[in-house]
Amino acid sequence: MMWLHMRARTGEEWISLVRVLLLLALIPALWFGIIRVTTPAVNGIIMLFGGYVILLAVGPRWVRFLRRADLAIAFDILVVTLVVIISGNLNSPFLYLYYLTILEAAARLNLRQAIAAALAMAGLVVLLYTRGEPSQLEAAGFRLGAIIAGGFFLALFLSMLVQEYRVTQDRILFAETLDKRLKEATRQLEDQLQELRFYNELASRLSGELRVQGVLEILLEVFLPTIGLSKGVAFTLGEDEAPHFAAARGFDWAEGDQEMGTISFPVLSAGTAGGEVLFHRPPQGDDGPEPVTVCVPLIRAGSLRAWLVGLGDIPESFPESATRRVRGIATQGVSALEAARLHEEVQHMLSSNPARSLYPWNGLQKLVAEEIRRSTELMLVFSLAEIQLEDYGSTSWIEDQDRDLALRRVVKLLQASLRRVDVASHDGAGRFVLLLARLPKIQAAEFLKRLTQRLEEDSVAARLLEVPHLTVSAGLVTFPEDGSTDSALLDKLRDLAALGSSTPDHVHLPNA
Repeated sequence: MMWLHMRARTGEEWISLVRVLLLLALIPALWFGIIRVTTPAVNGIIMLFGGYVILLAVGPRWVRFLRRADLAIAFDILVVTLVVIISGNLNSPFLYLYYLTILEAAARLNLRQAIAAALAMAGLVVLLYTRGEPSQLEAAGFRLGAIIAGGFFLALFLSMLVQEYRVTQDRILFAETLDKRLKEATRQLEDQLQELRFYNELASRLSGELRVQGVLEILLEVFLPTIGLSKGVAFTLGEDEAPHFAAARGFDWAEGDQEMGTISFPVLSAGTAGGEVLFHRPPQGDDGPEPVTVCVPLIRAGSLRAWLVGLGDIPESFPESATRRVRGIATQGVSALEAARLHEEVQHMLSSNPARSLYPWNGLQKLVAEEIRRSTELMLVFSLAEIQLEDYGSTSWIEDQDRDLALRRVVKLLQASLRRVDVASHDGAGRFVLLLARLPKIQAAEFLKRLTQRLEEDSVAARLLEVPHLTVSAGLVTFPEDGSTDSALLDKLRDLAALGSSTPDHVHLPNA
């Protein structure tokens, strides 16, 4: 336990312990005559050393100010001076104890205390020498020693000043560096606070806008000042995947401002993320070069939703802060745009019911029989396709109104893809049968693949049914290849539907 306690001592405690042990070792050395001193002086020196050792061992535990290193060095010099005076001034063997004080200060890595101890030792030695041998001050050896000692102490004093100067310079440099870092951190925090305020204000404005055109107008209003341009237009992509003009800003139509002209868009690569600032320089045409534009795509779930386009004097590049803010605008904007599109689509579907134009389900078999008769007489072919919405009845918590709106959305997409000669029918539970007139199996399969892919990529119906994307199963039969009667064709179609969900790249076929 004692060894563990000694191992736990600090450097200051070890220095104090060594000092006490050295002073304590002088007592038996005096007692047994190892250090020769006259008899009357021995008793006083032993008592002085003994009392001082007791003070060093016990005093710091009870008196706080005795723990100070400079006070301990002063006590050491005082005690050594008294011992030297008692034991014979300059002829005392204890004169070398002054070096113990200097070494103690040096061991504490305190240059100031070491120089102070050395100067005090030199002064006391000179005083003792003057008192004991005043005539020897004129000796050449003493003068030489005084010059050497003075130069030594002057060098120490100058080194102390240099060290203090360097420490002060380091502190000044550290303070300047710390101040610079604090200012930089403060500036970054202020920039981040401004960014948060900007995004918060933008989110509050977008949350109250339920029109696609209104959302794009707000996005243009914040997008153009961010990149330092005054004119810009916004385009939204319709169901035909073509860009349609939605909003413009900075054009003074009343003052006869020039029209925006023809605007082309850059080709997006497969890994393009939304919010990227793209410089588009279209090739020169017959009517002259088109203006250089700054295009920002609004992309959600890998699908392009809209374009923000800046016109005017386009700089070579934009600062990082501007591009970062544009990405934030695009992220918030595409979410608000999707919400506005869904709201407009729902309002449109509430005002009109495209399901009324579907062929009645109970007359489907009669319709197929009539098409078989007509195709047989004219030697034509036709195909029957079935599409089943797997998510239509899988979620019981979906309200009937949302399920009905999703059904209307799917009907609208089907009718937009079908020809006038085609017929669609719905059983009311998410199952559709399409009669594709004069389409052989290969062409009908390609058409059905494109149609199912379009359904699975539609976000409006998926959000109404609260699923990531629609899951669709599709099957296809062809007359007369897969059957010559209405019952045979419909039965095969029903068997294909029982196979489960399919993918846009694989449609269930009788011979597949």
